Amino acid sequence: TITVNFSGHLYEGTLRGRAEIRDPEGGGIKVNGKIADVQLQQISALQQWSDHEISGGLGGDFIYAAGSANPKLSGNLTMSACRVELASAIFNQDTFEFKKIDADLVLQNRNLVINGLSATGSQLDLKVAGRIKLNESNRAKNALDLTGTVTPHHVFLAKIEKDIPVDFLRNKKTGQTAISFKVDGTMEDPVFSLN
Repeated sequence: TITVNFSGHLYEGTLRGRAEIRDPEGGGIKVNGKIADVQLQQISALQQWSDHEISGGLGGDFIYAAGSANPKLSGNLTMSACRVELASAIFNQDTFEFKKIDADLVLQNRNLVINGLSATGSQLDLKVAGRIKLNESNRAKNALDLTGTVTPHHVFLAKIEKDIPVDFLRNKKTGQTAISFKVDGTMEDPVFSLN
């Protein structure tokens, strides 16, 4: 086994970790790493992957493991002071700000599995889980299979009241503030449904 410790700077943040190469000829490798204070708005691949502008600080731990087949990347990541500027507004809101976002993610076999994502924001709180099937040739065709809940804060709820069916909103105000949702379809043509 060959072991390499590494550290460096990454988008104004830091990257450090340890790589173990167990079988140089067979490609057996395991990397344990940690990132801190990485600035999301500087990652060009992220900005190209999404039509929305995303900024904030990213940190957390990740593990990459690869053998002869099925490489796997998993991570527990935290974003702080996150701001999302939407390509098109939702309920006349084009910007959302989150104090903290925690995510447990796994990338394997062209599937991004979101085991859990929890966001605490200025306008709303959000929880999401599910899967995004990545399309190699066209990211717009990435297939979505996500479920979650959104809990609007009082000021934001007052702002969107006129855009939500009255009966639906009345049911939520009587004690259940979290709104369940599902997202299917593709990145270019997502289908949203509320429960």
